[in-house]
Amino acid sequence: MWGDGDAVDARKWPTKVSDNPDSAIKNVKDFIMAYKYHKISTIQTTLKTQANRVGTQLEAVEDLLVAKSFPGFNGYKKIQLKGEWDTWIRGRWLLAKNKADNHMQNGLDDLKKAHGGDPDKENDANKKILKTKIQKLEEAVNSERGTWGNPF
Repeated sequence: MWGDGDAVDARKWPTKVSDNPDSAIKNVKDFIMAYKYHKISTIQTTLKTQANRVGTQLEAVEDLLVAKSFPGFNGYKKIQLKGEWDTWIRGRWLLAKNKADNHMQNGLDDLKKAHGGDPDKENDANKKILKTKIQKLEEAVNSERGTWGNPF
């Protein structure tokens, strides 16, 4: 979620959905669990504390550079690295949240399109189980998606 790139390999995802739907369901559930983890208050506090620590250190480095003089250098002028860091980490959280939100919804939509439907109208036992899993996944996605607040 936090890294660069897509949440899943877009080239492999359709095959996973069609050929191994249980694995695709697990993948979406993994995103739900990561989402829930990031909503735990101690985790949010830790993220905020660490982000503040980095910002404080950036500010301290700038203060040291302002106080130093270097031969041939006209002095360092603060560029507000702490503020840049704060803006960057808040933006990074938004990217991670959107990546998770989108994958949960798109993954669910892909599974519903390929295997969804009313389990009660299904005669094949395995398909009925799969459709029931997708229904439960939809309930989980709907209850979690969009609920992760910015800790920064």
